[in-house]
Amino acid sequence: MPDNDQVDSHPLLTGDHAVRSAEPARRIRLAIKTTDGDPTFEEWERLEAKEAERVRLDRLAELDPLDRSVAAEVERLQIRAAAAAVMAADHLSIPVDEGTWAEQMALEDDELDWHIQGLAFVGANILLNALAKSGKTTLVLNVIRCLLSGDSLFGRFAVEQLRPGRRVAWWNAELVSGQAREWLRSMDIPNPDSLALWHLRGHHVPLELHEGEEAAVAWLRKYNVSVWVLDPKSALFRGEENSATETGAWLSAIDRIKQRAGVDTVFLVHHASEPSAHDSPDDSANRFLKGRGSSRTEGWADVIWSWTGRFEEPRYLAALGRDVDQPLIGGMLMNPLTRLLTWDGGTTSPNEDRRHRLMLVAHAALMKADSPVQMGVLEGQMPGSKKDPKRDAINYGVSKGYIEQWAGPSHTKLHKPGPVDPHADSVASANVTWHRPSDPA
Repeated sequence: MPDNDQVDSHPLLTGDHAVRSAEPARRIRLAIKTTDGDPTFEEWERLEAKEAERVRLDRLAELDPLDRSVAAEVERLQIRAAAAAVMAADHLSIPVDEGTWAEQMALEDDELDWHIQGLAFVGANILLNALAKSGKTTLVLNVIRCLLSGDSLFGRFAVEQLRPGRRVAWWNAELVSGQAREWLRSMDIPNPDSLALWHLRGHHVPLELHEGEEAAVAWLRKYNVSVWVLDPKSALFRGEENSATETGAWLSAIDRIKQRAGVDTVFLVHHASEPSAHDSPDDSANRFLKGRGSSRTEGWADVIWSWTGRFEEPRYLAALGRDVDQPLIGGMLMNPLTRLLTWDGGTTSPNEDRRHRLMLVAHAALMKADSPVQMGVLEGQMPGSKKDPKRDAINYGVSKGYIEQWAGPSHTKLHKPGPVDPHADSVASANVTWHRPSDPA
């Protein structure tokens, strides 16, 4: 039976730390005397808690408004801390203790397996950063197609076909379901039974909550998924994207689900922040796009893909991560009928292709001119407000023989079309447009 020892407590303490004193204990004894029979231990606890709560409220009433607010905030933080402890215990996962390095160094480990050689290894968390409307979904569907067929990605990177009985899962939260199916039909996806897709646009599966985690695990187990594609994060994660805590909780849920459901590899499609220096001549500065929101997302990934290019520009891919270091490669061209991506075999950068397209504008202006054109006049017929990119494009055209340049009067420079046609030059014309002409039937 609880003792009647007086406990000297601060008036803000609550719950298990509730104030107990001789006076409350006396009232409890009086209350129990009114009941029939001996009180049970549960009755003691219930009455003691009820009296402690009354005392707490009485003492709060005696405090000034500021102290009452402080007390309420303390109680709220205590409740939050207790809830966080319960959640943390719920997600407890203790790894196997494999001993010291002396014990582990002799263990035989399997060699690293690759889904896509040099870009994606088995077991990785792969983050795809790309600008809005740059063809993110087109890229991941090309990846899916290659995993199901074993065909090389872009005709460049070797791919290991998925093992029989395993599947790729595409969680599509961006395209309407009919549009998604239309795109898949146009790509002639092989082994259709090996692709499981779930259309989540307009729906919400909160992976960080118990119900969402259980639903995801059940669905992934049902289809024996090996590669899980989440497309995109912005539609699947409803938390504050700049919050490291909320982002971390969501990403940790993905890792738990991955382990529980037997998933090997995750691809997470993520919107990137707009680059700050579009016309920067330093190609390495724009090698990797930074994803929006908390940096926890980049920290979570084993491999980061950066997919650059927009509108009619060719696309470029770079990848960096654990055992992955793929410099920028481009440009990638898309067949508009099949949505299949191919590499043109070049090694150009976005800035080089941008310079080439700007040179073509200058060349077209010279073709229309009846007489040689001065540098300033030619620059005025080219788009953009900065002179340096324009002059760089003109000088590039001169170096390739597309534009002829010579000294004019009063230190001017004159220009006319050069002896080499840039449109007939197979190397120069390779990376002009994102939409590659469709192959003949």
